[in-house]
Amino acid sequence: MPATTETFTEELSKIEREAGRLALDAAEVADLLAELEHEGFCRREGDVWRV
Repeated sequence: MPATTETFTEELSKIEREAGRLALDAAEVADLLAELEHEGFCRREGDVWRV
C-alpha cells in the first residue's frame, strides 16, 4: 500500500502510543524506511513509499 513518510509516522506513532511507548518522529521513520528500502522490502517513488 503506497503511503508518505508522514502517513507512516502517524500510523506507527499511534501503534506505539497504544502500546504505552513514545511516538516516533519523522526522522526515525525515514531512517527505518530507508533501511527497509536498502533490504528490498519497499521502494520510494517521489514522496510515496510502496511496501
